[in-house]
Amino acid sequence: MAALASTIYNTGSAAPARRMRITGETLSRAFTTAVMLTANAEQAGAAILEGIGMTDPSLASDEELFLAAVRAAVEHKRCDAGPGQRQRASSMLPQGLRAVPGLPLRLRHCFVLRILAGLPAAVCAQWMHLTTSEVERAAGRAAELLAGISACAAR
Repeated sequence: MAALASTIYNTGSAAPARRMRITGETLSRAFTTAVMLTANAEQAGAAILEGIGMTDPSLASDEELFLAAVRAAVEHKRCDAGPGQRQRASSMLPQGLRAVPGLPLRLRHCFVLRILAGLPAAVCAQWMHLTTSEVERAAGRAAELLAGISACAAR
């Protein structure tokens, strides 16, 4: 799937359908990240579609699509996922990431954006309406919680 390209059709309101070439690897990375951010597979899928809609199909790079989808997922915090949604989201993730959807929303967002996606603290802060120090503290606290969960699971 890494080198395979998928064609996505982006239909604007009155504009004709345009082709956007996006790698399967980028879609997979964006979806996995969105699942961790939203703890909800349906919201993650909606964020991907929104990200595609926010990019210019003739100019967008894989990284631009990834960032647009991730930003849309962050903005999807209309309501936090319920236990069933979190459990389903967790089951879609690799074993080492399955505890992430169980984190509180703010910690989860800071951890995923700052640590896993590697975005600069200033970008995370802007997207989340926090200070950079709040982002760093929340990401660190999330890492501590996840380490504790991992240690308990190993026993």
